[in-house]
Amino acid sequence: MKVWLIVAAFAAGVGSVCAATVFDAARPNHIAFAPVEARFVRLVIRQSAQREPCIDELEVYGPQGGANLALAVTGAVASASSCLEGYPIHQISHLNDGRYGNGHSWIAAGTTDEWAQIEFAYPVTVGSIVFTRDREGRFRDRLASAIEVHVSMDGRDWVLVAQRSVVPILPAGPVGYEQLLRYAFECEDLTWSRFEPGDAVSRVLAQMDAMIERLGAQGLDVSAERRDLAEYRRRAGLMHALPDTSAERRELFFLVRQAKRKLFLRVPELAAVEKILFVKRHPYEPSHNYSVILDASGGPGGGVCILEVPRENGRLEPDRAKVRTLFDAREGVARDPVTDFAAGTIYFSWRRSMSDYYHLYAMDVDGRGLRQITDGPFHDTFPCPLPDGGLSFISTRCRARFLCWRPQAFVLFRMDADGGNIRPLSYANLSEWTPSVMRDGRIIWMRSEYLDKGADFGHTLWAI
Repeated sequence: MKVWLIVAAFAAGVGSVCAATVFDAARPNHIAFAPVEARFVRLVIRQSAQREPCIDELEVYGPQGGANLALAVTGAVASASSCLEGYPIHQISHLNDGRYGNGHSWIAAGTTDEWAQIEFAYPVTVGSIVFTRDREGRFRDRLASAIEVHVSMDGRDWVLVAQRSVVPILPAGPVGYEQLLRYAFECEDLTWSRFEPGDAVSRVLAQMDAMIERLGAQGLDVSAERRDLAEYRRRAGLMHALPDTSAERRELFFLVRQAKRKLFLRVPELAAVEKILFVKRHPYEPSHNYSVILDASGGPGGGVCILEVPRENGRLEPDRAKVRTLFDAREGVARDPVTDFAAGTIYFSWRRSMSDYYHLYAMDVDGRGLRQITDGPFHDTFPCPLPDGGLSFISTRCRARFLCWRPQAFVLFRMDADGGNIRPLSYANLSEWTPSVMRDGRIIWMRSEYLDKGADFGHTLWAI
């Protein structure tokens, strides 16, 4: 029996992992680093929450703290990558005027990769910076969510001395397999911490313990994992006085989480997995969740691919997996690949160019026999094979507008596998996504509600 896992991969800038931290809009955010001599200190804001970032004061301190070295009255000069136009209360000079609050602040003109900088009259030794959004506590939007601190002696050659983020990030640059794992684990831990605050190492150890017991009951030899678990618990006990955010405990968290992952890759339920079918594309990044087909800004490229994962000693080895491209999207965008129940045919949606419509296509699982199924001035996406041999999909063939703004509505349709006998299954003038077949043969899919959406969930599940 062949089993396919279907996932989506997203292109992104990558590099060394920056673990999550916490920034406060109303209180000083203190970023310390190893003492270094500099004439320039630059705060780079890679990302911000809720529009263009705002800073009411950027302060720089020496290794021992003391006086703020960045004040304009001491001769320091502030500069920035840009400044939001048309607002006198938001100026670059407010970065170091010694006054706090939104009424004396700087706002950048963009939302990503903006920077604020302090230049000193002569080289000084610096050891930390402090920035605030609105120390008067009136505004909490426009808060930086991913920052870097760079220093320079000449304003041309820069050295990165600190990096912080509200969420884990992978900055631009080459990345290794271990870095990707660390990034994934940090993202996972951030999610867990919202529901189960506390020690991340202890949480993962408890999860690994439960997995060992479950797999042992299924007949797997987990004696080596039991010994590893005991050793990790011993090391965690030696670090009990250290905070969960310390470098030592974060490294132990990575080791334990990696061990749990390796154990998971042995579970008997994964024995049938041979290949992973996925699409490679840029993030859509539309202005609204229902406007992907109208103003997505991700750009062309990518395609439909298969990831072949080898197995060794009963364990999947993803780090040795190989990617095979079945279909090249070229100047367009491919999306939503899925196989039929026999894993003999792959269905997907493709727009030939960024101005074209999405149409449905089919091909053999080896990438041959490409054939177009739908046509016309409609967007057809999310193919979903049905038990009776037909195909359900999402389409703008309803010829309606969404209840808000300009986008076309797109709802659930079905047709024969060759594209004939197209008819609607849903009669909404909303946006619908992701049809899938349940065990009893019904189709389940998601709808974006509009009327009274504030009274309940905006996205609901429907079945037919």
